[in-house]
Amino acid sequence: MDARSVLRLRHLVALAVGVIMAAGALPPLACQAQPAGREDRARGEIRLTAPLSSVPSTLAVSPDGRFVLASTADGSVSTFDLNSRYGQTEVLISAPIRDEELQKQRPIALSPSGDLIALGVPLERNVADSARVYFFKRSDNKRILYSIDQLPSRPLKLAFTVDSADRLLLVALFADEQPPRVWDVTKLRDAARAPATHPIDTDALRPDEDVLPEPVAGFFSNCDRSECHSFGVAVPPNGDSEISLVIGGDSGIVFYDRNFEVAAYGYTRDGRQDMRRVSGISFSPDGKRVAISRRDLAQTERDANESCAVHVYDFEAMRATGPDRRINAQPLFKLRPGEQLGEEVCYFAHLVWNGDAIFAAGNFVQQPPAGQPCRTFRYLDSGFHPYANMMVRWAAVADASPSRHCLGTNVATDLRAIPGGGVAALTQDPSLIVFDASGNVSTYPAQPHVSRFFEGPTFDIRNGSRGALVTNSDGSIVMLRPLGEPRPYVAFDLMAPLSTASFVSVTNPDQDASRAELLKTLAPHRSGPIKFGEKPKEMRQCLGITFPKDADSLDGPARAELTASLGGFLRLRPIERVLTFQFLDPASGETQWHIVLGTTHRLLYARCDKQDVWNGKTIAETPFPGIRIRNEAYQLAVSGDRKFVIAAHADGILRWYRMSSGQNVMSAFLRPDLSSWIAWTAEGYFDYSFTSGSQVAGWVQSIPTGGGSWRIDVQPLSRFNEKWHKPDELQKVFVDAQANRNVTTAEVAPDTGRPQLQVAIIGGDKIVDGNVRLSIRASSSDATSQRSPLTIAIDGFGRMESAKEHGRRLQSDGLLIDASFDLPECLRHQGKNLRIEVNFEGAREGQYFTYAGPDSAACPQKRIWGVAVGISDYGSRNSSLKYADQDAQRFFDFWKNQGFYKVARFALLTAPQNEPGKTLVMENGKQTTSPLSSADYKTLRDFMQGEFKKIAENVEAGDVVLMYFAGHGFSLKEIHSDYWFFMPNGTDVKDAPSKAIGIPKIVEWLGAADFDAEIPLIIFVDACRDLRVFPDKVNPARAHRAVPDFTDLYRFDATLFLATGDGASAFELPEKDLRNPKNVASCEPSGEDKNGGGAFTHVLLEVLNGKNVDDAQNGISLDTIELRLKADVKNICGKQHAMTFSTSSKFPGLFFPN
Repeated sequence: MDARSVLRLRHLVALAVGVIMAAGALPPLACQAQPAGREDRARGEIRLTAPLSSVPSTLAVSPDGRFVLASTADGSVSTFDLNSRYGQTEVLISAPIRDEELQKQRPIALSPSGDLIALGVPLERNVADSARVYFFKRSDNKRILYSIDQLPSRPLKLAFTVDSADRLLLVALFADEQPPRVWDVTKLRDAARAPATHPIDTDALRPDEDVLPEPVAGFFSNCDRSECHSFGVAVPPNGDSEISLVIGGDSGIVFYDRNFEVAAYGYTRDGRQDMRRVSGISFSPDGKRVAISRRDLAQTERDANESCAVHVYDFEAMRATGPDRRINAQPLFKLRPGEQLGEEVCYFAHLVWNGDAIFAAGNFVQQPPAGQPCRTFRYLDSGFHPYANMMVRWAAVADASPSRHCLGTNVATDLRAIPGGGVAALTQDPSLIVFDASGNVSTYPAQPHVSRFFEGPTFDIRNGSRGALVTNSDGSIVMLRPLGEPRPYVAFDLMAPLSTASFVSVTNPDQDASRAELLKTLAPHRSGPIKFGEKPKEMRQCLGITFPKDADSLDGPARAELTASLGGFLRLRPIERVLTFQFLDPASGETQWHIVLGTTHRLLYARCDKQDVWNGKTIAETPFPGIRIRNEAYQLAVSGDRKFVIAAHADGILRWYRMSSGQNVMSAFLRPDLSSWIAWTAEGYFDYSFTSGSQVAGWVQSIPTGGGSWRIDVQPLSRFNEKWHKPDELQKVFVDAQANRNVTTAEVAPDTGRPQLQVAIIGGDKIVDGNVRLSIRASSSDATSQRSPLTIAIDGFGRMESAKEHGRRLQSDGLLIDASFDLPECLRHQGKNLRIEVNFEGAREGQYFTYAGPDSAACPQKRIWGVAVGISDYGSRNSSLKYADQDAQRFFDFWKNQGFYKVARFALLTAPQNEPGKTLVMENGKQTTSPLSSADYKTLRDFMQGEFKKIAENVEAGDVVLMYFAGHGFSLKEIHSDYWFFMPNGTDVKDAPSKAIGIPKIVEWLGAADFDAEIPLIIFVDACRDLRVFPDKVNPARAHRAVPDFTDLYRFDATLFLATGDGASAFELPEKDLRNPKNVASCEPSGEDKNGGGAFTHVLLEVLNGKNVDDAQNGISLDTIELRLKADVKNICGKQHAMTFSTSSKFPGLFFPN
């Protein structure tokens, strides 16, 4: 009988037996009728959308090694290009939004052909049989093709395999005593290979299923542990092997034959402790040997299963069992990492045999030998965690001295083989590291100086032994000390929206001194002193037990003891741990103490006499005491007015919960760069720092489309700025007179006025013949959209004038457009990664693909257009500047002398102090100079309008336009808006905005010149925007900063880099101070010098020239410019900062050094 017959037969038998036998006699099957859970519905939420911005789970590597997929605990799947640092690295898709159990595992699997991706998700809360597996394809990141639902427990591991009949099978391992299952998903693979325009009948995609048999009754449920899971799966590399599948777990290991019958097994209850908790299984390349690793046991069991060793067996010997099929074979080799560090039990949860080497990773693996320190990528304060996790590599099965390679400071969550003998490692830091066959961190093929290492933006806000989370009287300011090295104290003020001073840091080991300095920095935003809550009162007796002195004393043993004491009373899950707590003394008129307690799974607010405040019942009467949370609550702080409890969660997010109800009403994410952030309310209002805060989060929407399929849409928050970017609404959370009201949580994406686009490349993500065919769906379009223009652009090349449309069809779910274009020959280089962007009715959507055909010609030289202005002469000695004209001249000279871009036309206007001004124009290799009689508003207006007109008339797709301004700038403030202006000679603040030059005027002049809105526009401004504060409309007793308003730039594909300063001073420095800063705090010059400039322009030109830029010869991206400006400007002048505003697409915007 072949495997296909077995699949069908066992599926039918199980269905029949399930009808006849009593409920529970067999595990419930997916795809059969089950009690309905919650009805699927459209839902949306604000979520972090940067790659690896949640706790990592699982990896999948493409068969050709071009890319890696990584899943995270929030249900997102990110893709990482391994061929180019400028390739696709972004969140590919997110699972539909549901109220799921708090579990980190979101296993993924990639089919051998790369056509189909499977993603497993856990149960919905309080809904039985609601775990799922979703299917989608990499080339279509807007759609879930199909869902296998009604699964009894969460999938822990997924793996694709192809049988001898070329059928694609998916193997799934489960938690909670459930046996593994196999589905025939060939129809799903075929659907994934079909063109995007091909209709899909979801009913026809239903896969056949096989619940794998147990070697003995209760094998997967009787493991002598509180929870029994299956972890490891492997397929022999030899297609002719009699064994088709090997599965390991808490109970032991099982070998299945081609018909999915048990061929051999090792059972922990038969005395095979060495096969207890098997999680890593990997075959040698020839299939003759198999390596096995295990997870750790409890402290009381110590290393009974030798979890800190890898066992290597002869595969034939393991199969040669007697009639009882029990495995009697012993290991040929036991591979160990060496002496263990500390008391924790080392374990290798993940194992890869690739080529001659065996790689293993897990947790509590020792550091390298003395003299070879492991400086991890995300280095933590050694006082918090003494271990550095290592990946161990044995060069051969007899290797007695394995090499150890630094992974990071957290547990390794997955390890996968990559072509060429190396491995990709995923850790909870979070990071993704790609190692070569020798165990060294690998580099990109075309960029040999750049490591293939990816780090997520998660802010590690776990509490060490110092610097617990604290908040002020109303909860609007938080202070904490995140883990890191050097380890700073940070403060975040939600009453100072969009200023760099809202998120400040101090690197000082003294806690009291650091807090005093942070308060001094925040004080200008507040009309009165900032009061922080008192240190939590000590109360040892509560909930019927004796608590430790305080949460800071919760080390490992104390935490385990407290968890055990509360486990039965609070009905904690077996894996749930108590992490933190805080006592509240009786409020006025009360006699009872209260406690706020945080665990890995919940928050609890209770009276010490065992009353659950949020549920309004005694704890004994409450099915689930407290409220469920999305991620571990590591630290807690209660506001002085006792309106909020603030929790620092393991996903790096601070969340504000109302003490009256437990409702999460506010969230904030602080980036590890210590300068950018984003905060949002439950209703969907948001605010973010001007330094790219909006780039880490977006609006995720999931919409069921029937038959187990979904539409998934992820949009950047910048698209919702007009209606939902409202700092006032965030402030109202703290001054709301109705603080007890129930807040309506936003679940539907706000209307942007633009359609939602879905772009699919027909034929997948590899193009071989140069003709790129597209299917474009505009979901919210109507009949009028059939006349709207469609444009297509290619990253680094510009708009495709050759794009052709082949028809538009109005369907029930929007407008479907078929289009194609011929890839320019100069872009046809084998393996080249390209990104197209479609623009339709103001909406933009991109898609990546790889050219896989023969090489062709080189591209023509790109062209640059520019306008630069530098004004030092402002009419008087007191108001004039020294170096603004020099900065503009240096900016002009850089572009004149660089060789990557052809200078089409670049115009410069300078007005030095005590010297005649001039205009200088470089056009097609020729330079002309003209005298300048004045740099007043009219002269500047005529100059810029004339240049804009020339550019607009001659610019072409693929060109780049630059603007640069150096001189005086100022801000015109309105309530919660701040308009920046550049000052010509003779203009005073009172003349604005009529005689000053701001973004609205630049946009107006570009519009009048009919400037192409799709041409990349990059603006650099070294003219300080003042950061002074003004009274707050919401609460006049406060002062806060205005929101810089550059929304007019949304008409263009624009990026703005802007210098900002504290106060109205001009931060100019002589050349010697720029190169060797002297007075960083005051920004005072150390002496006179005829040459100098602004710190902003100095850093900008250093970056453009490639100084201290890794792999500069392969290009400098806008992201690199942004990061360097933000990091380096303040190191020259501490009162000056750099901000970025972008409406641009994801095009890298590469520049090349001189």
